[in-house]
Amino acid sequence: MDLRNRKRVAKLKSLKGYEGMFVYEHDLFVLQQIFIHKVMISESIHELFDYVSNGERSRNSITNRITKLRKAGIIVQMKKPIANSIFYLYYYKIGKRGLRLLFHFDLLDKSLDFDRTYSAIRTVKIPNPHNSAMSMTANRSYLACLTNKKREVVEHTRGAAHEEFQGVKASIVPDWIFQNEETIICVECDTGKQTLNIIMQKYNQYLKKAKELNRIGKKLIVIFSVADGSVGHVYKEDRSRRVASIKEIIPPFLDWPQEPEGFYGVQFYGVSANRTPALVNRLLTDISSKPSLKRRRAAEDWFQEIQILLPYYGFDIVEVDKEKVLYSNRLNKEIDFDLAYQWRQQGSPSEEIHLVGVIFAEEGSIITYQTIGANLKRMQGIRQYASATLLVCYPEEESAIKDVYGYSMQNTTFRVTDTKNWIDADWTGKPLQVLAVTSTSKKEWRPLTLDL
Repeated sequence: MDLRNRKRVAKLKSLKGYEGMFVYEHDLFVLQQIFIHKVMISESIHELFDYVSNGERSRNSITNRITKLRKAGIIVQMKKPIANSIFYLYYYKIGKRGLRLLFHFDLLDKSLDFDRTYSAIRTVKIPNPHNSAMSMTANRSYLACLTNKKREVVEHTRGAAHEEFQGVKASIVPDWIFQNEETIICVECDTGKQTLNIIMQKYNQYLKKAKELNRIGKKLIVIFSVADGSVGHVYKEDRSRRVASIKEIIPPFLDWPQEPEGFYGVQFYGVSANRTPALVNRLLTDISSKPSLKRRRAAEDWFQEIQILLPYYGFDIVEVDKEKVLYSNRLNKEIDFDLAYQWRQQGSPSEEIHLVGVIFAEEGSIITYQTIGANLKRMQGIRQYASATLLVCYPEEESAIKDVYGYSMQNTTFRVTDTKNWIDADWTGKPLQVLAVTSTSKKEWRPLTLDL
């Protein structure tokens, strides 16, 4: 089915209590998504129609289309009053005529029976805040995957509807699942009501689940997505403290199950809801390499560029063998920084050489978080340079700005940048800058100096 095809596929006649209308292919796509979610808030349905119309439809036009579908009995409206307000939140589920369309066009599992399915739909109520937040996050994540030019076939469903999390396999049931041929992403919507002990229990259950999935050739990725203002007025806009708390309690990634080739069979992430769609999209299109191999390749490419760039700004820069820097403080290669270089102002004496250890980071990644923590302690023990600083480098500026660090890192000194910031400065004429971490949720741009 071409999601953006405006081809007319059906004509529904007027019936007692229902209006007639023409149905198009993109209407079927929207109905299919409502069926997967059981119930969708009006905002999510607007986002679906905005996608299938390529952004060409106005909000009023989309509202009119939703009204037409409702009056034709294709979808059913439910409403919930907003506390301390005269306004309502509107939700929609599949109506009887909408379900017939999905069955008629073979858009549902062939094992489903119409009467039983419709009976189940009739009992569906307005979702609680947790489920509504998860539905909105899932919808945006799926649309992010669809808009990616490199996308593979991506499937998504509620966790309880996935065959790997039903019956005897249901030791844990995620809130939502995204998957492609080799990876299953489980999303846990965290509203802050669960204790951190519950999060730890889920962590341990997912470790066991990862081993089961690894045996059938699937990698498992778990995202703790913290509900924020983007998915409901009842949540604060900034939930970085909760994200930081979740990152803090996850045990060392070196203990996670590994496959024979050394790839981790499970990975954990912690992000806010508004950052979850970008993360899901990235994980489903860029998961082929072992994390440390990805970082090493990125480090090599980036250093080649800054090695040419920085002399124009008055810096001499030379790569350092990180093995020699770390020899007296060696833990495990998996938590080494990815690159080390020494630099100084051109013409300055040799005793004014500064060391920078570089970590190539991934937003939300527990591996990134723990690698930063381990290397901050290491850098404090390096004395043979005028200064030794950690630089955390992200593939894009937004990730560099938005990633969250824990309380244990607040009183330490490290700097953050992205791979394009310095390189773009070369042709934009902007000064070279780095981000200084001022709290778990705040960073500020500062001029690039030798001690960062």
